Amino acid sequence: MPSDRPQITQRQFGELIFQEVGLPPKISGVGKLMLSIIGIFVPPVREAGEIMYEFEKPFVVDSSRFERAFGVVATPIEEAIKATVAWYRQHPAVKA
Repeated sequence: MPSDRPQITQRQFGELIFQEVGLPPKISGVGKLMLSIIGIFVPPVREAGEIMYEFEKPFVVDSSRFERAFGVVATPIEEAIKATVAWYRQHPAVKA
């Protein structure tokens, strides 16, 4: 998928979401050990350990080949977050 900001961290992304909804950011991390312990009681969490490598080192998305091949340019992250939050506000009964 195209990305307009390939070097944004998960924390920065979360902060953008909190900024859009008008709340102070409340973000924390969980390490492998804690995921392993939680995974004992919550099986889907156990599977998260398999993708921890994505969060241990920078994960840079380069969509230049996709953009050249399909002529699609990514929607700016702020615009996408704004549209997503607006949709959820208009559909309060929809649960994830």
